[in-house]
Amino acid sequence: ELTGPEQAVWLRRLSREHDNLRAALVTWEAEEGPPVRGLMLAGALWRFWWTRGNWAEGRARLAALLLATGDEAPAERTRALHGAAVLARTQGEYRAAERMLEEALALTRARGDRALTGSLVFELGNVANEEADYALARSLYEEALAIRRELGDRRGLSATLHNLGVIAAALGDLDAADRLYREALALHRELGNRAWEAYSLNGLGGVAFYRGDLEASGRYHEEALPVQRELGDTRGIAFSLRELGEVATGRGDLGAAAERLREALAIYRDLEDRQGIASTLEGFAVLAAAQGRGERAYRLLGAAGAIREAIQTPISGPDESRMEPFLAQAREALGERVSAELAEGRKLALEPAMKLAMESI
Repeated sequence: ELTGPEQAVWLRRLSREHDNLRAALVTWEAEEGPPVRGLMLAGALWRFWWTRGNWAEGRARLAALLLATGDEAPAERTRALHGAAVLARTQGEYRAAERMLEEALALTRARGDRALTGSLVFELGNVANEEADYALARSLYEEALAIRRELGDRRGLSATLHNLGVIAAALGDLDAADRLYREALALHRELGNRAWEAYSLNGLGGVAFYRGDLEASGRYHEEALPVQRELGDTRGIAFSLRELGEVATGRGDLGAAAERLREALAIYRDLEDRQGIASTLEGFAVLAAAQGRGERAYRLLGAAGAIREAIQTPISGPDESRMEPFLAQAREALGERVSAELAEGRKLALEPAMKLAMESI
């Protein structure tokens, strides 16, 4: 139900019952013998935890149950490993995610579960994508696509088409990205998967931004945002807010840009989403450059770069290029001081870097 037309209803139900679900997990963990029931429940709850931003809690519960069950219940173990890997990847722990996915794939292939194999290969593609290994990501997504076409898995197919659009956009093939996002969007709407509908609207907003059509970009993100708010998709909300902040900067509405970026950064900070924080600091850097504050712009870029280096997630080429028009003037004004400001920014810890960003306007 968490990927179907009633997903908002079920997310609210799970939120109301979350304390009871926690109590059940604690009880089952304390039982004698492998807590298979707990592993089954946690393996079903990971998508709820992921959507609502309970990444650390979900990952900790899954880790404890996986340790306690060992080799018992391979089907339940595989699903739990999948969920734990998604949460680890979202937290920027890519090596941990890969280890869990490889273990899960070995178990799944031994059981001949093609549907779950497709999901695990897709998630390996997500890890490669976030590490900017676009060739590997595309190969993995195409493998997942073939499995999902073979099985007639239209929901999985729609998500894979979307992520192939992400890769096309990252490689600068905007026509392919636009086509893939639209194909995915039509399927999401047909299936009633509103979360992914919002993601594809965000994707189309990104394509429009890269093409210089800020009005269209803003419309797509504004259409996605209320869907994400309804679902309580915290990371999705932050993403749309950040994109709308950058659109506002491009339009010259710097007050609105600061407001949107502050909202996004507050959410990413609460989620401890370092990739989201880095991206939003880059948005603030562009805003600072538009304000004529070149020193602040490059300090924020230095801070964002240090975070990206720590989590091994480089900025994509298109994202870097769309920042360039704003940064060029600041770079010219600063001259030789650019390197010094970047170095100062790299020294900043996470909280001081976010405080510096929040001081805009």
